[in-house]
Amino acid sequence: MQIIWELLDFSSSKQHMNGSELADLDQVTDNCVRMLESEMHVKNVLLNRQYNLAKLRISKFVLQQILSNLISNAIKYCPPERQPIIEISSYQTQNADYIEIKDNGAGIVKSKIAHIFDLHSRFHKQTLIAKGDGIGLFNVKNLVEKMGAILQLLLRKISAPRLKLSLLDMLK
Repeated sequence: MQIIWELLDFSSSKQHMNGSELADLDQVTDNCVRMLESEMHVKNVLLNRQYNLAKLRISKFVLQQILSNLISNAIKYCPPERQPIIEISSYQTQNADYIEIKDNGAGIVKSKIAHIFDLHSRFHKQTLIAKGDGIGLFNVKNLVEKMGAILQLLLRKISAPRLKLSLLDMLK
């Protein structure tokens, strides 16, 4: 059933690709939190926001799809003995607007990183109990690329990698 919802989300988000608007990042994050409220409450999630850029020129619907998937993954793949901590930040440079998402999750084995955005990729089957079909990050990557943006996986030595969304020239 989960796979059907993920496919429906992806299908409906394609319809919103061209609709660029000024999206309030706080408001979109609040919508994601409301959707994931029960999961966040059960796992006692700590969500930190640091928005140096409060508004982005992007479809609110698409941004919500992206953020809700990434927040959901951060919750889902955090080891049970840890309190999930998710940090979302935004900032602007001369060339682009950025959103970064990092968490204290289980991380990804280095040998699997090349396939993180592949369809049906799952990396934590043996170590964590988490539902999923490996469609979420594939959808996120496709949505980001269809917007003309860039999604990067930034590796860190000790903890989980962070994801960086670069919205190139989206305000122009």
